[in-house]
Amino acid sequence: MAGAANIEKIKYFIEHYGRSGVEDQRVVEEFFECETAEMVNPLKAQLMQVAQGGIENRILDQIIGKKRQLKHGSYEKWAKLMLLWMSKHKQS
Repeated sequence: MAGAANIEKIKYFIEHYGRSGVEDQRVVEEFFECETAEMVNPLKAQLMQVAQGGIENRILDQIIGKKRQLKHGSYEKWAKLMLLWMSKHKQS
């Protein structure tokens, strides 16, 4: 399993976009409007790691937060939803 250093783009996303209280689906739209492919593509790759169970839950608890895990049933399900929402947006 990978550590926190491997999900720095997820950490960036959560810290800069995901703490506003706005639903993650809307935050994904904002992220695509504001960020370049250099941010979007690594975020997708890191979400794939989470979706495949490749990151320890204790690390995800610290970076993503238990609230998202509880809301979606698991971090893997949250990551899959994030990837689905991201697939609906094209990078400008």
